[in-house]
Amino acid sequence: MRDLAARVPVHVADQLGAAVATLAEHAPPVMAALHDLGRYGLLADLAMQVPDSLAPAELAEPADDELEAAAERLLINLGWRVVQVIEAAVHDAERPTLPT
Repeated sequence: MRDLAARVPVHVADQLGAAVATLAEHAPPVMAALHDLGRYGLLADLAMQVPDSLAPAELAEPADDELEAAAERLLINLGWRVVQVIEAAVHDAERPTLPT
């Protein structure tokens, strides 16, 4: 059997190894953060649905702008924007281009 990995230039293999090491180091906390974002985002959403009091204004369903403002204040929207950036990077990595 041929050792095809031996054909890869050392600098390419080194960069590949560094990329894998970075992913291996950072993937667990990133995955935990993704889990927490979903879980605590849901809990926050549920908490926002509970009225503060029985006053008629409080019993009304939250308006979209109220929910949006709360999601911005709690950084939920920022968290999902970061997830979108990660998804885009993964998508780009699936279709690599040669360096220029």
